Amino acid sequence: MKHLFVVALAGALCCAAVAGQADASAAGTQASAASSPTQERRAPPPEAVAACKGLKADQACSFTSPRGAEKGSCVQRDASLQVACRPEQRGLPAEALAACKGSKPDAACSFISPEGAESGVCVLHGQGSVLGCRPARNR
Repeated sequence: MKHLFVVALAGALCCAAVAGQADASAAGTQASAASSPTQERRAPPPEAVAACKGLKADQACSFTSPRGAEKGSCVQRDASLQVACRPEQRGLPAEALAACKGSKPDAACSFISPEGAESGVCVLHGQGSVLGCRPARNR
């Protein structure tokens, strides 16, 4: 009987130690995922911040970006960022649409944008009705 108690106690201690290691491992994984650089948000461009100087969230704004004149509204994505002008949603540039004409989704594509030469893959946009080139950018 004494041996059975010792074996049962050893088994319980072993399981508790394994569970503790699993909890610590899961906590470490969650902490590293939360601080992952891929989840960090980029700060808005200075011209978007300047466009909302003296304005509040949801007020109309405009600025010039590499794409040209932008109209939008002031937003503050989170408390750590300044209020900045978020451009209105716009359609795909004609060059991105032309790059995928006659192609299928996931086909390689390339075009020239205001930012320079772009290459990426063809994807469906706008409720899956329009095929256009999505540039492969480091974001």
